[in-house]
Amino acid sequence: MLYKKVSEPSREDMDINHAKIEFDKQELWAKTDKNDTDIKSSGLNVSYLPQDGNHIQWLLDGRDSMFEMCDAFIRATKFIYVLASFFSPGINMVRGEEDYKKMYNKSALHKKILDEVNNLNKTKQNITEKTVPLISLLAVKAQNKDDPVPVRIVMFHPSYVQKGTFGSEEAFEMVRAWSNKIDIRLAMWGSNFEGHEIGVHHQKSSVVGTDEGIIGFCGGMDFAFGRWNKSEHNQVKNFDTPDTVDPPFRIDTQMNWISNKSVMGEYIWDKEKKKGSYICKPGNEWFGEGCEEGSQAFWHDVHAKVVGPVAYDLALNFIRRYEKADTNYSITESDTFDLSKNKGTMPTKFQFPPKDDLKNEIEQYKNKCASLSSQDGYSREKVWAQIVRSYSPDEDYGIWDAYRNLFSKAKKSIYIENQYPFEDGEVLKVLINNSKNKKKSEKDFKVIVVAPVMPDHYDTVIRKNLTKLINMNRDKIAAYSLVSTSGERRIPIYVHAKIAVVDDEWAIVGSANLDRFGMGGATSKQPRGSSEMAILVHGKEQALALRNLLAREHLGSGAPVNLDDFDNLFDAFKNVAAKNRLPKDKGPIIGHLVKHRVYEDVDSKYSGSLKSLISHYLRRIFSYRE
Repeated sequence: MLYKKVSEPSREDMDINHAKIEFDKQELWAKTDKNDTDIKSSGLNVSYLPQDGNHIQWLLDGRDSMFEMCDAFIRATKFIYVLASFFSPGINMVRGEEDYKKMYNKSALHKKILDEVNNLNKTKQNITEKTVPLISLLAVKAQNKDDPVPVRIVMFHPSYVQKGTFGSEEAFEMVRAWSNKIDIRLAMWGSNFEGHEIGVHHQKSSVVGTDEGIIGFCGGMDFAFGRWNKSEHNQVKNFDTPDTVDPPFRIDTQMNWISNKSVMGEYIWDKEKKKGSYICKPGNEWFGEGCEEGSQAFWHDVHAKVVGPVAYDLALNFIRRYEKADTNYSITESDTFDLSKNKGTMPTKFQFPPKDDLKNEIEQYKNKCASLSSQDGYSREKVWAQIVRSYSPDEDYGIWDAYRNLFSKAKKSIYIENQYPFEDGEVLKVLINNSKNKKKSEKDFKVIVVAPVMPDHYDTVIRKNLTKLINMNRDKIAAYSLVSTSGERRIPIYVHAKIAVVDDEWAIVGSANLDRFGMGGATSKQPRGSSEMAILVHGKEQALALRNLLAREHLGSGAPVNLDDFDNLFDAFKNVAAKNRLPKDKGPIIGHLVKHRVYEDVDSKYSGSLKSLISHYLRRIFSYRE
């Protein structure tokens, strides 16, 4: 059975290798609740069960994420599935001599495949440098004469009805021109195509079939330009600028948004006018508009690599999206498309071939578990995990249910990183109600939120809602952003991660923002919602590993010795941000952490309220004396 509605996980439904889950822990898994009046639809349908026996590896930022996905693609022997939102087929997955040698020397297979990739690069585009463009690697695997591997892609539909689709039409043409062996399909964003009235195809996942089992990936990382970043987030002169990013594989409609001179959300101080302003004005509809060529030269994200039963569920989700992909829509392509100049001969209309039946392709892997190549300790312990989605065609609002459970039942701490934190007022309401209802013994409940300096959407409403949250308890709830430096300039590190760690036992990593689209429309009165996917994990070692990896990256030398204690973490964030101050300030910084811009509002209002209160009491005193 491909999709199954569940209420509570049972021993019959899951292969339990560990002790039975306690009932209170079961409540935090996403589940069906037909009596839930908060859900706009006929009921909540969760497609995938929580299952034991999974190995998880957390991947921070583009370098680590793409390195691991490249390794998995090379190891593929049975199939490669790529579910892409923003998509740049020419992106170089492995950069720098050190990383390339590390990948090349992994095995004889790695050497063979990478040699073939380099030969294809020379043949197609006369490139002599040792690079690993995604499209070259996929073409090599698909076109292998001896052992071809089925390569299937479902990507963002480049229909003209969708504005700002990040070069999707060029991406589609590039794949078609590079290899006719790659099965590429188009996922529609909304309207009557996949059930959403307003929303986007936003799932980001890869699934790989190897001889030993399935390797799955999901999270916030797109195969898109500007996403490849080292965790150090230090500016390099020739890093991610229009003239230097993977030429000639680049997509110009994407590249003209990337500049090392101006960064979206960057605060620029005008010495003559003695005032500052942000380059990108809030409320723009799409990336790049009104940003004076600015985009993110620094990008922070989180992805998850998984093997075990839930990796099979990632494959099932891909099959579902493949089955729903557009088949009758003909896309108008360039009459000329050449690999060296983005021009050459292509058909005016492209009609999709019949779809393959993929169920048989993955069935043999249902009970197989591949191994992780990482030696990280937290990857070796088996854990419970669940794939949750926002996907209205199946009335699946599992991501909303997961966040609602996590935020309403958190007892001690919540650590959040999100691109659009609490644009969705319903998600905010759940957290505020939990904070209000804490007993005296639970008053140490603390919340940390890490968000962009300035998001591309919702800036005003996010600042308003974050202010509301912080004012619940300024000593226990705090918000931060990330910046890097170039001389005296502070350059925002765009927080694109979508994660939460709750009570240092639960972790959720995915593509869903904390906005109405991310919740799939479950909380919205209007029909709006994107297709999203996340992995929900229960395990103290895994939860702490994720939180501590992020904390060390953000705090740098300011990280305490004992990060496992959330109170230590909370104090360290507060102390480092106090020294680094606001994004608009100047000077050297410790790590990357600064106070969120919301404190420009919070501190101003707090200061004003305090002055008003003092003034009020002074008037009463003098009035009494008179």
